[in-house]
Amino acid sequence: MVCDVLSAESSRAQGTVSLCADQELSYTDIVSASLGNVKISWDAGKVVRASEYLQSLVAKRKAIYGVTTSFGGNVHHVIPREDAETLQENLILSHACNVGEYAPYPVAKGALLLRTLALAKGYSGVSPNTLRMQQQLLERDVIPAIRLHGSLGASGDIGPLATIALTMIGKGYAWNPKGDGVVSAEERLAEAGLEPIKLTYKEGLALLNGTSMMTSVGCFYVQMARRLIENSIVVGAMSVEALRAS
Repeated sequence: MVCDVLSAESSRAQGTVSLCADQELSYTDIVSASLGNVKISWDAGKVVRASEYLQSLVAKRKAIYGVTTSFGGNVHHVIPREDAETLQENLILSHACNVGEYAPYPVAKGALLLRTLALAKGYSGVSPNTLRMQQQLLERDVIPAIRLHGSLGASGDIGPLATIALTMIGKGYAWNPKGDGVVSAEERLAEAGLEPIKLTYKEGLALLNGTSMMTSVGCFYVQMARRLIENSIVVGAMSVEALRAS
């Protein structure tokens, strides 16, 4: 039923939806953008300033959880500068462990869209290159294939968002736009003319911690509920007319 409703919604989607990271968005904006083409604009200056500030803290050898230290019970382990990229990549690899069937393509696209919009606000410290990569995934239709089951709600949608990050570093799987099913992320990136990125300080954390997947699911279910209500009103009215009821 979900796929049938999404198919019906897709037939209504027209043209390209342009979204700005600083604008207030409704669930209908997210659904429309996820079902069609989307372009995102953002304030590059804010993103650059946050990234440079983070790098200045690292240069001062500040102890920052998950940035210059390890995670959880290993928080007292300081990470050498040369292992910064490995730390963030290992974080993604260890948490991208969802199982089961894949979430529908539009729902996965909605999660990627919401994560991009959140990071584009310029508070996370990710580099402009990392944010631009997410923007290009959306615009070139490289949508991560996210399995539905498994996450860690205490810190957000860690499992599904780790899968999105996995695609960005050239691992995992992405939807095949030429037909049903999925292909390797590495293959899909190459088709789209994109190179896998290398993550640096804090970027693994920024990509993983959030509620973008559950928000995407919520947007689509609210839209589906709205359609059901609208249709039930029409069906009820037609039934009254057919029965000549008063």
